[in-house]
Order: sequence, then C-alpha cells, then structure tokens
Amino acid sequence: MNVTEKTLLKIASEAINQTAAKVVNAQRQELVKKLDRPKLQTVKSITMSQFSKPSRARLKATVRVKDWAAKYLYYIYTGDTVSYTHLTLPTTPY
Repeated sequence: MNVTEKTLLKIASEAINQTAAKVVNAQRQELVKKLDRPKLQTVKSITMSQFSKPSRARLKATVRVKDWAAKYLYYIYTGDTVSYTHLTLPTTPY
C-alpha cells in the first residue's frame, strides 16, 4: 500500500465519522421537536456506536438508539398504536 492509498482511507474514515456525528445531531434535534420537554437522557439515547466507528480497515459507522429507549421511542417514530392502551401517537413526517 502506498502513501496515497493510506491517506485516502484516512480521509474517508474521518468523513464517515463526521457524517455519522451530523446524523446523530439531526436525529436528536428531531426528537426534541417531536417530544414535549424530553429528558436529556432520552435525547442522548441516540448515539453513534463506539465499536463501529470507521477505521482504515473498515469504512462504516452505526447510528443507533439505545435498547432501553427504543422500547418507547418506537411508537413515536412509527406512529403505531400502543398495544396495551390502544392509543395512537401522532407523528410528524421528516
């Protein structure tokens, strides 16, 4: 591998990392808009997985919602009916 390939892979991994960080921030802002007075813990539940950050060897990143928050944020994102209350939660399209 020559220097230019290493440089290209480093630039690509940094670009993917910055893009994933922007996606996390955008999703957090949308969550703040959708929820009435969300707790900071709920907003911070949208994260970029520490173990899937891009490196030169693997160029990918994963943005995820933590498991404990995914249980109740599912209905807010999809607008489905909560099965145990038969309540339909309003959603706004992105």
